[in-house]
Amino acid sequence: MAEQRTENGLLQKIKKFLYGFFAHGMVEETTRSRLYMEYYLILITYGNIIGIPFATNYYSLRLLPYHIPLFKP
Repeated sequence: MAEQRTENGLLQKIKKFLYGFFAHGMVEETTRSRLYMEYYLILITYGNIIGIPFATNYYSLRLLPYHIPLFKP
């Protein structure tokens, strides 16, 4: 019984070591990229509310007269 626990403990330690050695960096980078994308989405969505100007709104308004004829019947 004690040998089985020792083998399981050793096996778990080996698994954790291999995960840390091979995959931890990739998982950490993916998680960080996802977090930054969420931050960018929130900034773009609520940027005008807190007073951060975005050029995309300016260019959207500049192109609006060219798109209005497409919507007329």
